Amino acid sequence: MSRLFRSLAPLVLGAAVLAGCATPDGLEPRLAPHSADALKLGRSLDAVPQDRSAWPAADWWRGFGDAQLDHLVAVALAHSPTLAKAGARARAAAAVARGADAARMPTLGAGLSADGLRVPPTVIGPPLGGHYATLWRAGLSFRYTFDLWGGRRADWQAALDQARAARVEAQAARLLLAADVTRAYVDYAYAGRSVALLRRDLARARRLDALTEKRVAAGLDSRLQLLDARAARAGAEQRLDAARRGRRAAALALAALCGQGPGFADHLQPAQPLRTAPLALPAQLPAELLARRPDVIAALWRVEAAAQDIRAARAAFLPNINLAAGLGYASLGAGSLLQYAAHYEQFAPAISLPLFDGGRLRADLRGRDAAYDAAVAQYDATLVQALHQVAAGVSAVQSLDRELAAQRQARDDAAQAWTLARDRLGAGVISELQALRVQQALLAAEQRLAQLRADRLSAGLSLAVALGGGYTPPAASPSPAAVAEIHP
Repeated sequence: MSRLFRSLAPLVLGAAVLAGCATPDGLEPRLAPHSADALKLGRSLDAVPQDRSAWPAADWWRGFGDAQLDHLVAVALAHSPTLAKAGARARAAAAVARGADAARMPTLGAGLSADGLRVPPTVIGPPLGGHYATLWRAGLSFRYTFDLWGGRRADWQAALDQARAARVEAQAARLLLAADVTRAYVDYAYAGRSVALLRRDLARARRLDALTEKRVAAGLDSRLQLLDARAARAGAEQRLDAARRGRRAAALALAALCGQGPGFADHLQPAQPLRTAPLALPAQLPAELLARRPDVIAALWRVEAAAQDIRAARAAFLPNINLAAGLGYASLGAGSLLQYAAHYEQFAPAISLPLFDGGRLRADLRGRDAAYDAAVAQYDATLVQALHQVAAGVSAVQSLDRELAAQRQARDDAAQAWTLARDRLGAGVISELQALRVQQALLAAEQRLAQLRADRLSAGLSLAVALGGGYTPPAASPSPAAVAEIHP
């Protein structure tokens, strides 16, 4: 071992002397990642109840209380090609990280070779010259490149960070798929409710058409009223057909999201009304939002990977030591190959230092600095988008809650009017035509209320996704401050 140190000592000294021959002076990234607290939410969350337990649960869709929806999400998570693709990308990134880790390790190999050669007599005289001989070799080879400045470790850390980002993105894909299935189910439920209401409206329009036809025949109404009634009936038929198409389209969308064929849609049951959760936000926004959003965490891992890439590029400017060694046997005949006299030992340390490369190393570092800035900009954009999605979700939910309250009152008033109209019709005070017009107003109010309920469900769903969709970050997640300190 002391012989090894004596052999390496001059190389280490030479590396220290030559270290000043190449430097990355003047090359630095320009950006640094923002923290969530640097972006103010202002008054966008004023008057919103806050609760530390208001973060979405990992299975938040179960809060709607629909067993069929729970089943559809489970099928989608198990069979979606989109998730399979995201999982494959995560596994590929993990394999790259394992390869980068293996590249830091020493290598040991064994070999047996036979090299045939006719040695010219002008090179070597008798008895070997002019004759064909075979050089047999058997032995072990050892190679190791020292990581004096941490460049290889930085390459491994960068690949590991990319693998972490890919793994988080695979989890984000699961959350988004669950959200897409739930949103399609909301559409399916609304379409079913709309079909039921439009059937009632078509029955009303047909009755109005029949009554008007009788009144025209009796000379009580003109043909203009009849044409108007027939146009209203045709419109009701068209609206019902459109609602049926919408229900079928929503069912097919659910089948596609679940990774199933169109026949899967044929077995869907009518959706029951979904529960709407009251608006509440978790405390400590926006600080905790950074750790709850998988897209933000993935973007931050990619910033850290880019910072490690800079470390690796800077290490390439510095001298390094390579070590090669061998131990084995060599002879001109197979019979004497394993004799002690045929054994050999090889020890070949070497130092390398880039002196002139035409600017390749500086160009590589400049590119990695730019890649780091691009990753920071992407992270900042993702964080800004996350905060705006929360604010937009809150605004939409608040607005729709107010609209729903007003529309419920309008529907209740229309329902009372319809009750009075039926009583007055039974008493002979008003005609059936007048009662049907009152019913039309009730059906229109019911249709508008169903649309607002679907919009409110979708808005609540979007807010749940904006709050991270139930993602739980691991303890080792990076922070903007820690990432900013990685590169020199």
